[in-house]
Amino acid sequence: MIRFGRYLIIRHRKKECAKSFSARLVALVVRYSGNMSDLRDVIIVGSGPAGYTAAIYLGRAGFKPLVIAGALTPGGQLVNTTEVENFPGFPDGIIGPELMDNMQRQAEKFGAEIVWDDVVSVSNNDATGVKTVSVDQGDVFETHALIIATGSEYRKLGIPGEAEYSGKGVSYCATCDGFFFRDKPIIVVGGGDSAFTEADFLSRFGSSVTLIHRRSEFRASQILVERAQQNPKITIVTDSVVEEILGDDNGAQSVNIRNVITGETSTIAANGIFVAIGHSPTTAFIDGIVQRDVDGYIQVDGASTRTSTAGFFAAGDCVDSIYRQAISAAGMGCRAALDAQAYLQQ
Repeated sequence: MIRFGRYLIIRHRKKECAKSFSARLVALVVRYSGNMSDLRDVIIVGSGPAGYTAAIYLGRAGFKPLVIAGALTPGGQLVNTTEVENFPGFPDGIIGPELMDNMQRQAEKFGAEIVWDDVVSVSNNDATGVKTVSVDQGDVFETHALIIATGSEYRKLGIPGEAEYSGKGVSYCATCDGFFFRDKPIIVVGGGDSAFTEADFLSRFGSSVTLIHRRSEFRASQILVERAQQNPKITIVTDSVVEEILGDDNGAQSVNIRNVITGETSTIAANGIFVAIGHSPTTAFIDGIVQRDVDGYIQVDGASTRTSTAGFFAAGDCVDSIYRQAISAAGMGCRAALDAQAYLQQ
């Protein structure tokens, strides 16, 4: 474990997460035993902006929601984010873990109960409408309504050396691992907001940062692109892909890249390779119960959060493959709470 400000970075089974000290204490000493006779009004699976916002709204409405927050990665992608500059209400910015800690405490203030565990399966009784949720530690919960706000997980390159050097140079979280590469060459792969944000953050540690993107245009916000272009420690390489990660017993040492236009190949020294090429929705556990698209995103009815199965609602990045912003996820969490409340009051 290491400190990051007033937060703990907990490394376990090659997974990283950040929790406030108080949340970590709760996770260690408090366990909730599921009781099949305790039929709840609503359960929320996921603890990012969508999940916690839904919990705040439902808690204020008196429904006492249960939030299954996850065992190792509560708080969603924001716990791996340094400074959040575009969430309304924070003119000076706020670090991601602190924002999620605030949301968690606000949800608990209004009566939300939080379980630090992972959902492994969900079933639905078509006759009664009761949903059954099983978690990794063996507890089982029943509910009338279920909100899915599980977000997404890191997408991988799928190239030689990536798995071999994962945790030995290859990383998907700059906040978690950037300090390990102080005064060492770093590569960031990607062209979106996450890639440019991570490149800027990593420039505080690495001797150099090379951002590699397969196209000549970027999906990132213009302000982030300009910030990177003005940073003397960042070099941007476009129209190129990483084809292989090379290393030795000490970890990753370099990458082979190929220009997709000319076909020219080259090798760039790198001890840290940070992959920021997007995410895949975390929805496999709900397969067969609600409709998903070909990429795994849960499909909802129009502008609502209602899924194809009555009593199931979805919000946040497990639904949204376009905007993928904390504020839009929070807005969907609000809608999910209101949709669930209307369902429960029928």
